[in-house]
Amino acid sequence: MWTDNGRPKQGAIFEIARTVKAKYKNAIRQADEDYVISVSDDLHDCLLRKDQSGFWQTWHSKFGCNKTQVNCIDGSCDPKVIADKFAAMFENVCNVDETVNNRFKNEFYSLYEEYIAQSADHRKLYIDVELIDRCIRRMKLRKAAGHDGIEAEHLLHAHPILINVLSILFNAIVRYGYVPNGFGNGIIIPLAKDKLGNLSNIRNYRGITLSSAIAKLFEMCLIELAQEFLITSDLQFGFKKKLGCSHAINTMQSVINYYTARGSTVNVCALDIVKAFDKVNHYCLYTKLIRKKSSSSVSRCNHKLVQQMFCLC
Repeated sequence: MWTDNGRPKQGAIFEIARTVKAKYKNAIRQADEDYVISVSDDLHDCLLRKDQSGFWQTWHSKFGCNKTQVNCIDGSCDPKVIADKFAAMFENVCNVDETVNNRFKNEFYSLYEEYIAQSADHRKLYIDVELIDRCIRRMKLRKAAGHDGIEAEHLLHAHPILINVLSILFNAIVRYGYVPNGFGNGIIIPLAKDKLGNLSNIRNYRGITLSSAIAKLFEMCLIELAQEFLITSDLQFGFKKKLGCSHAINTMQSVINYYTARGSTVNVCALDIVKAFDKVNHYCLYTKLIRKKSSSSVSRCNHKLVQQMFCLC
């Protein structure tokens, strides 16, 4: 309006323009201050929790190098063509050998029928409101929503009656062994594996799935109940709380230093299984869960918990 009226230097229109410009600059300053406070709070929370990985992840996300925008992938610049290429790549990654898959499938079903007969009381497992409330408070905040648009903040700040409704839903899933289709839907986002590498090469990207927050909550409840039975080797550092690559490197260095200090030669063999996480055969995984019950250290409760985990498929 100020421009259309010839940019006057005085008068009512000039005062309006001056006031609006001042508010705009003040809003920018306020946004900068809020951003700094938000970053400081996030870093402070990580320090209080002694979360070293989370601290540096927050630091790099806020103060890391600027991300280079890539408009072309594998010679294609059309967004739809690029999306189709990513879809084809992620689909091909998850393909398994049909012969091997059928063998594991037959083995699973043969064990599953016997397992069902031995675990007739699995329906007694109950997910109460206290467990759901505890898991909601442990969910990570400021995370992107899944296909349903529901974030962890929605669950955390919702009316308390929601917890009762979720308890009814989760126990119905456990009782009838049926999981809503929405629990299996997600949005796959490609992320660059090597940000200093060739960002136009589609092989330099891995996919992460944005799943439903309610589905994540259901999984957290099951894992919470089965936590004491999920025992892994002390030499496993991946996919475990408060452990990561730095711990694995430190262990390897300690072993090497131990033997080299005593005059021995150390030979190291590293095996990189490409896309190993995506290619795990689910029937083989379910079979291992069933066989887990044969251990004398696992109680009858574990039978029922493993039984419920099959609902997630």
